[in-house]
Order: sequence, then C-alpha cells, then structure tokens
Amino acid sequence: IPAEVGLAYCNKLFFLEKQFRDLTPEERKDRCLETEVPVWESFYAWLEQLNPVKRSKLEKAVIYAKNHKETLLFKAKDIKGAVDNTVDYSSLTSD
Repeated sequence: IPAEVGLAYCNKLFFLEKQFRDLTPEERKDRCLETEVPVWESFYAWLEQLNPVKRSKLEKAVIYAKNHKETLLFKAKDIKGAVDNTVDYSSLTSD
C-alpha cells in the first residue's frame, strides 16, 4: 500500500533526526548528508514509480511532494535542516 510505504519513509527520517538532536550543527549536517539525503533520494525514486488515481488523496500527496522536492532536499542538506522543525525552534530558545 503506497500510503504505508510513504509513512515508512517519514518515520525513518524522524527516527534519524532523533539520533542527531544532541549533535553540533556541523555534526548534524554531516550525519544528515550521510543518512537522510539517501532516504530522500530513495523516496523520490519510489515516488516516480507511482501512478495514483486522478484526483485521489494519493495523487495530491504525490504532487505536493514533487512540488516541494528541492525545498525538502535543501532542508536535509542545510546545517539546521530538519523534517521535524522543533529541532530548529529549540536552537532559537535561550536557557
């Protein structure tokens, strides 16, 4: 089921990010490049193979993901990049 596969990709990305939360921004960037970027690339390769029914929720999700590919890949390659933007918010708070 495509929705389950897509969810598995998302869960993998969230899992990886949790592993990197305590790293410095530079270490996080290195780890993201090593681990998250390949997941995104695999996700988009899988996405290209889908042929969703016209006007279905799956088609809307596929179109959304394709329209935001560059933004998502940039975020993964950015030092503060994160799928879960609470990581970004935490860097803005002061103790």
